[in-house]
Amino acid sequence: MGTLTTMVGFGGLLLSFHPGLNSMGTLAVLGLGTTLLAAVGFLPALWQWLEDRGFWGSVER
Repeated sequence: MGTLTTMVGFGGLLLSFHPGLNSMGTLAVLGLGTTLLAAVGFLPALWQWLEDRGFWGSVER
């Protein structure tokens, strides 16, 4: 939720007429979006894949 609100905040820079502020907002929103996608989608999939391969050994939970 914090990432989404930060993206909305930096998204306000996308409405700027100044090219420097506009590009900074674009890069911030893209960077935060890809970080969020990696944290929500890629990391759990990687963790499951490593668990299926027995990466952590035979630890009983």
